Amino acid sequence: MLTRDAAHRQLTDIARTLRAEGRATCLADAFRLACLLHPDLADFLVADIDERAARNLDADFHASNRLDDDIGVRVRAYVAGGNGKTDPLRLRRLAEANQIWQPRYSALNLGGQMAAILGRLRPKAKQGLAIAFP
Repeated sequence: MLTRDAAHRQLTDIARTLRAEGRATCLADAFRLACLLHPDLADFLVADIDERAARNLDADFHASNRLDDDIGVRVRAYVAGGNGKTDPLRLRRLAEANQIWQPRYSALNLGGQMAAILGRLRPKAKQGLAIAFP
């Protein structure tokens, strides 16, 4: 039984051979040519793409586009500095005002601090507790 990964490896090997023979100028063109020459192998890749689309699995979408909730939008707007970037002092003041700052957060980069603080603010908001914006 041929798997998607095996088909991809075979097509890549064929593409490298085609490129070495001078039938394509770059590996991407050689891969397209290999798919045209071997449609049976290319069908495995297309079937996998169709299956991922049917299950709504789009890795690029989920990795790069987060769905902001109300608390995330409010916090990001509050801690934005004059240049539009996150102001670390405002973020820390916000965390301290809500009694969620922990000394270990100082070792994190700004994105890690934001994630940790939002991770502790969201349950408070969900419980109906007020979030202090000093």
